[in-house]
Amino acid sequence: MKPTLFKPLFSTTLIASLLLSASPAFAASADVVAAAAPVQVDELTLDSAVEKALKSSVELELLKLDLSNTYYNSRLTLIDTRAIREDSIYSLDDAESKYEDEAGARRDYLVANATWKAQEDALRLDVQKAYFEVQAAQEKVELQKKYIKVLDSTQKSSRDAKDTLDELESAYQEALAKLNGLLGEAANKEWKLVPADLTSVSLSPLEEIQQKAFAKRPDMVTVAAEKTFAQAKVNYINNYASLSTFPGRIAQNDLRKAELLYTLAQKKAEQEVKASYEKVNEAKEAWEKIKASHQSAEEQYREAYRSYLGGQKTLAEFADEEEEWLKSTTKTIESAYAYNVAVAAFLQSTGY
Repeated sequence: MKPTLFKPLFSTTLIASLLLSASPAFAASADVVAAAAPVQVDELTLDSAVEKALKSSVELELLKLDLSNTYYNSRLTLIDTRAIREDSIYSLDDAESKYEDEAGARRDYLVANATWKAQEDALRLDVQKAYFEVQAAQEKVELQKKYIKVLDSTQKSSRDAKDTLDELESAYQEALAKLNGLLGEAANKEWKLVPADLTSVSLSPLEEIQQKAFAKRPDMVTVAAEKTFAQAKVNYINNYASLSTFPGRIAQNDLRKAELLYTLAQKKAEQEVKASYEKVNEAKEAWEKIKASHQSAEEQYREAYRSYLGGQKTLAEFADEEEEWLKSTTKTIESAYAYNVAVAAFLQSTGY
């Protein structure tokens, strides 16, 4: 899509580095955290997660086999219909054997392909959502662990913070199990997630996106194929008989039904694309507001750190400032997650 709407000034992939760079006290404990990390953890990117899920899905494989069979059956039908010469057609039954069978074969393949594509698109979105959920949960867990280290160093009570950490770790394990379920892996398998970010996508005008969605969405492909098939029936009956006959009237009714179903599907697609488009813009606006607020909180935090180093603040006072910075960073993580999920849902609504 052409870059016409926005380009985010602050990429969500920077959050991981932000957790270290923005906080001097947090950065000091990075080596300890790295040393405690598991030695053998497989790396996982968003693209590789999607690919792995698509390959391991039994439901998707079954649809792919159906699609393959439909393709070969359609090819066989087309070979047969092409063997029927137009000058050998003398009746409506002869025309049906050529034109309706030919149109039906093309329709069947398009519908089977759209069915498979719809399942693939839905699975892709589920994986993207799960990946971003794990990514956000992991970032919040690491942030909380580092905050507890700061509290412990000031001899302030960290009981509440540790309770919060337990909740965050539980949420992380649930998110991880959901992702691994989609990938066909053990629920507790750990991954070294490569930070993912979809917010760099740029949006074209809404009307342009909707027009492209009409051609790409699986549901639109299906109703378009049915309409084309119905039109083919009307055409050959009109050429080899009469539309005033019973078969002709039935064919015209079927075409009208197909046209109405196409119109309904088009309205639904139009509304869904518009809704997801607006959610992306809302998520972007929220993200930018939280980003600006976080930048202010970050500056206050750095000033507090300098005051602590200069002796104007105690370690306990500095820890209070750190807590405010923690809250701001947590909001930033959550906003980045919402933004990424909104973009993923938007892409799925357009048919990718």
